[in-house]
Amino acid sequence: TSISVTAAIGLLVIARSIRVYQRFRRVSDIPEEFISKNMKLYGRFVALRKEPVHIIVQHTPIVNFEWRQKRESDSGSGLPVHLAGLELQEGSLEYLQDRLGAQPSLRFHMLCVNEANGPRLRCRPREMEGALSKPIRPNTQSLPFRRTSLNEELLRQGLAKVSPLGGLRDHKLQTRLTQRLLAAELRAEKKSRGVVDSGARADKAGRCHGGTC
Repeated sequence: TSISVTAAIGLLVIARSIRVYQRFRRVSDIPEEFISKNMKLYGRFVALRKEPVHIIVQHTPIVNFEWRQKRESDSGSGLPVHLAGLELQEGSLEYLQDRLGAQPSLRFHMLCVNEANGPRLRCRPREMEGALSKPIRPNTQSLPFRRTSLNEELLRQGLAKVSPLGGLRDHKLQTRLTQRLLAAELRAEKKSRGVVDSGARADKAGRCHGGTC
């Protein structure tokens, strides 16, 4: 019927407008609105890069075609995802290599983009429980993601220190995430892990505000 056709066309227009089919291969592909609203994307870890240390994630669209996923999975290309709010320390690279060696599926919370030295997507990636071999389906109602992000895990292991988490338009979100990172760093201090020392506590208050992402 004409009503059904009109509804179908409307759904296609909506789907197109929110990019449900599009795979983001570069930071510039991501709509600015997605980043300003701090949306979450899904994908699979494909590589670890140095100088500076960051991970490459192959974005998985909301509506994904298996044949396209298989064809592109071995390309090694993807979005450069930098861990926001961290000053990585010695041993962090090895930890990430071990943690992500099975190429897990990830959900990454986009926070901001730093345009210095090329666009860098600052995120809080969260790993799925276990080393899953199948691609994730973002429209699945229940996804077994870990409760803590990779950012917090590195802090808990004493392999990173908290750095200013600026650049977010949502200041409440900025404060909440900074508090989570500081709590993870404090946990490492209490357990005397990694390079974190007790002297770091004195400047915590100053790190909650300001700075650039």
